Amino acid sequence: MGTTPEYWEERAARQGVLATVKHGYNEDDMRQVTDAWWSQMRPLRARLADVGGGKPFNVLDFGCGFGRWHPYLSRIPWARYVGVDVCRRLVEEAKARNGLGSFYHIRPATLPFVDGQVDAVWCVTVLQHLDDAAAARSAAEIQRVLRPGAALCLTENTTPDLESAPHVHFRPAAFYREIFGQVALAELGTIAEGEEVHTMLGGVRQ
Repeated sequence: MGTTPEYWEERAARQGVLATVKHGYNEDDMRQVTDAWWSQMRPLRARLADVGGGKPFNVLDFGCGFGRWHPYLSRIPWARYVGVDVCRRLVEEAKARNGLGSFYHIRPATLPFVDGQVDAVWCVTVLQHLDDAAAARSAAEIQRVLRPGAALCLTENTTPDLESAPHVHFRPAAFYREIFGQVALAELGTIAEGEEVHTMLGGVRQ
């Protein structure tokens, strides 16, 4: 079982922007953790810089929430940010918090782009909240909109020996390589948060 849009709407109604981070965090904690993660994401940031090649390119933040990664991705030269999320309440918060960038509310696994329109996708701790079938549908939709040669930057919780819960699934990196069969995904390192491990994967759409 995975999460639904209704789950996130209810969670956002109770917790606001903290709905998308670990229980017990406040906004200062969230900023510090996000800064720390960004500093460790150099391999993923390099993939985005490569796909840009000194020219304007679009980067899709899949599961953007309140726009947590918008200030960081917008710093990358030539990047044009677009965020999408299934939670309408969080999308409205993203629009209010971020003056630049475009944010869209979407239905699950349904992106408002034609085939091959997107130059890069950034997807951080999103698919881990979906069951296997829903994660595979999202992966298929992401691959549909990525142009050949586009970059996929993925980070998911891969902590071994933890039992999955209804709202989070602990899966090995091999699962994500399998569902993104049209992207040559490589493991680029890990990020530790407490006892949990998140694996960074990056690759190019074939």
